Amino acid sequence: MKKFCVVLLLSAALCVGARAAVPREYLAKAIAVGTSGEPFVVKVAYGEMLMRRIDSELFPDTLPALVYAMEQSDAVRRALPGDADWCAADIAIQNLEFGGGALYCAKWKDVENTPLSMRSGVRFYDWFFYS
Repeated sequence: MKKFCVVLLLSAALCVGARAAVPREYLAKAIAVGTSGEPFVVKVAYGEMLMRRIDSELFPDTLPALVYAMEQSDAVRRALPGDADWCAADIAIQNLEFGGGALYCAKWKDVENTPLSMRSGVRFYDWFFYS
């Protein structure tokens, strides 16, 4: 718990810069919906993936439009993010490339024996983040 509090304080201090224009609450809710029950490291990587998608020409350029395209609008609107979701949102806004610059993610069991598993990417627990 002590480490978590330190990470939370550091991430809150880092929350400045160009990406701070992204609604923090909306990002925390999107992380809560996309990674419910997952470890903190997955939440951070998922949040960074969402931020990277906003910066990419391949996806909508606002978080609400991106969430709508992912068909998660209603769930995100109703979500109640926990402390880990808020902390992950703060870190994701900083673009620290924790998730390896990924634009996509999948459960490892879904890609393990497919050509996707040969792509370069980052694996956290049972998640695979790749470009």
